[in-house]
Amino acid sequence: MNSMSQVELEVALSVGLAVGIAVCLEVGFRVGKRYMQRDPESAHEGIGAIEGSVFALLGLLLAFSYAGATDRLVFRRNLIMEEANRIGVAYLRLDLLPATEQPDLRRLFRDYLDARVRHNSTPGNVTKEIELCDRLTGSDHRGLSLPRQRAGEALQVLRMHPNDARVRDVQVGNHEE
Repeated sequence: MNSMSQVELEVALSVGLAVGIAVCLEVGFRVGKRYMQRDPESAHEGIGAIEGSVFALLGLLLAFSYAGATDRLVFRRNLIMEEANRIGVAYLRLDLLPATEQPDLRRLFRDYLDARVRHNSTPGNVTKEIELCDRLTGSDHRGLSLPRQRAGEALQVLRMHPNDARVRDVQVGNHEE
């Protein structure tokens, strides 16, 4: 016996539900029409309560939709602020590196930031930004994250100068993966 796949089951259930709704609408229309023919004066009694409850449910649905949208907006703003703060802190920590190592990493950070700005300002055209980030990272993982290889190089430079007073207070091993 062949079993239905998940997609086939969902399609069959959707079609069955649509047919059931159409049948219920037709039955309700015919019953209402028959009731209207028998007693036209009392045919509209009780409709106000039904209309009120339907509008209340629609209002509740609209309120939940706006509340969800507001929550998503606040969450997105917090993510943007967190990312901007992390990029800013990482850029400022480049000052801890020896002066000879800073220019390449500063250029890398500026390129990364430009790619992020372009990516966020033109969401439909991400191919060039993904290629730029792949070129910066030297990988093909299609991510828009700070290149781990370059971050590893920066950590190695910091470890080479453990006695520098600017480096002593930085916890090198406490970076996020």
